[in-house]
Amino acid sequence: MSLDRMRWPELLVGLERVRVFEVARGGDGRLHVVIETTDELVACRSCGVRAEAKDRDLVAFADLPSFGSPVRLVWSKRRWACVEPACPQGTWTEQRPDIAPVRAMLTTRAGLWATREVGAEVHTVAYVAR
Repeated sequence: MSLDRMRWPELLVGLERVRVFEVARGGDGRLHVVIETTDELVACRSCGVRAEAKDRDLVAFADLPSFGSPVRLVWSKRRWACVEPACPQGTWTEQRPDIAPVRAMLTTRAGLWATREVGAEVHTVAYVAR
């Protein structure tokens, strides 16, 4: 089996359609993994016209541990803008439920793991939070 070496970071992160920009250990001992999505063609949710990327916001989430270290996933989220002057949509921030729910502090996979640990494995919430 042959793997594209340029995709190794994305394969290790385990998310589809993302690019890993940086992995660094922060002063807090966590691995900080900075990603961005790779979707290029995005349509306005209101009128369907092709949107343009306007700017980016960095949003940090607690993620599953990796290689024995806690991980902070930092998503460089794009703000999209509709270019149709008559459209009321204006701008919006990209959403990817497979990465994290809207306004969440945990990634989707970290939230699912924590739920399983408390529910199926019968650990306390305090134990799982540690």
